[in-house]
Amino acid sequence: SYNSNKQSKNKKPKRENLSNAVYNFLRTIWAVVIAVDKKRKYKKFYKAKSKGKIVLCDRFPQTQVFGFNDGPLLTDLINSRNKVMRKIAKWEYNIYLMSKNYQPDVLIKLVVSKEIAMKRKPETPEEMVEKKIRAIEQISFDNELVNTFEVNTEENIEDTFTKVRKIVKEYL
Repeated sequence: SYNSNKQSKNKKPKRENLSNAVYNFLRTIWAVVIAVDKKRKYKKFYKAKSKGKIVLCDRFPQTQVFGFNDGPLLTDLINSRNKVMRKIAKWEYNIYLMSKNYQPDVLIKLVVSKEIAMKRKPETPEEMVEKKIRAIEQISFDNELVNTFEVNTEENIEDTFTKVRKIVKEYL
């Protein structure tokens, strides 16, 4: 006889599977939209730079940190059992890999201590704040021509802007 209390250790309830499927579907749609936009921006960036124009970006795609901080969102699906999801995830990752061909001349990392970040955004869980701080530390570009600066953002916003403007003016 069937016992509804028995459940395989490996099987999730149907409701949980459905909510995971809906979440992954919506996340995939979002990731595709973002990747298409990134690809469009790479082309604009390259075209402008090749004409000698200065391009300023407040965010830049990278491949060191997955899932946030302008990194690919679907890398956890690259080995999916679903062939379509695998293909989409690899396609998305390849767009982010294009960042190796379109590297910036200057990278400005805005850094802050965990304590200050928690005060500014108390709704963010502490482990997420720590994860974001570690991620910023990790991000770099392969090209030694990329000049990297760290700007401490713990001071007031005007002082932070002044430091960033000074770095940008130095490279104009």
